[in-house]
Amino acid sequence: MYVNDDIHISIKMGLLLAGVGTAFFPLVYFSFRQLLKQRTAHLANSAEIVSVVAMRLTSILQALMSSFAGFVAICYCNTDLVHDRHWIINAYTHFGLPYMLYDILAMCEAFRQESKHLLQSSPVTVAVEFIRVHWLMIFHHLGLACICLPIILFYRNDKGDFFIGCMFMTEVSTPFVSMRAIMRKVKWDNKFPNLYLFVSVMLLTTFFVFRIMNFPFMYWLYGRTVGLSVWQVPGRIALKCNVISGLIFLFQCYWFLLILQAGGRMLTKMSNKPSGQGLETNGVAHKSH
Repeated sequence: MYVNDDIHISIKMGLLLAGVGTAFFPLVYFSFRQLLKQRTAHLANSAEIVSVVAMRLTSILQALMSSFAGFVAICYCNTDLVHDRHWIINAYTHFGLPYMLYDILAMCEAFRQESKHLLQSSPVTVAVEFIRVHWLMIFHHLGLACICLPIILFYRNDKGDFFIGCMFMTEVSTPFVSMRAIMRKVKWDNKFPNLYLFVSVMLLTTFFVFRIMNFPFMYWLYGRTVGLSVWQVPGRIALKCNVISGLIFLFQCYWFLLILQAGGRMLTKMSNKPSGQGLETNGVAHKSH
């Protein structure tokens, strides 16, 4: 039996889940690529569309799985917010950890296809340029993979599954981030302007609720549970919790600012275009995990 009666994930099961995740996400990505190649073969920029859309579709799938795991944990662990446990948190952490490393490679390939001058360059040249342009996203992914996820697995003394579930729920906004990017890539922002506007509004709403307000909500809820004000909570919880939450929160605020700026540009273009014409915006060049 791999999962112990006390819901701990055994080492053997953890390695198995990580191995499955290591194979699963690239397999999904390459499956999407094969399907997209057949449907975009007639397009001049087929390779670019295939790389970007396959990456984004895989990110949508991962986000849905992460959000589901978080939702289950929140529903199950709401009696004692600190000590209630659910196996799905550690199980999905093992399974999802390889995604962060896979996604860096998928983003690098999409970057190469979008940067035409790099198509004939060596892998080292592409990697250096990718790191130079997207260093913040790479730092975000490596930070989650090398620091946050190991802490979830090994250094939290079997506490806080409810709050980890809340963190997993930040992925609710990712499908809208990716759908918006896909629509821009295949020019559906012009073809279906109302749908593009709806996706953009949903992105803004879900990002604010699940990635910005999520953090003060967790502090407030913990404070209410133990009889503290939200301002007293940072001084009563572990420093590592404050540091990690603070860093992730700053990332989310930065990306939310970019989304607001893109939304402002989109509204400006809408107001400047004659009635009946579609939208066109470069949007936000970021992915959220």
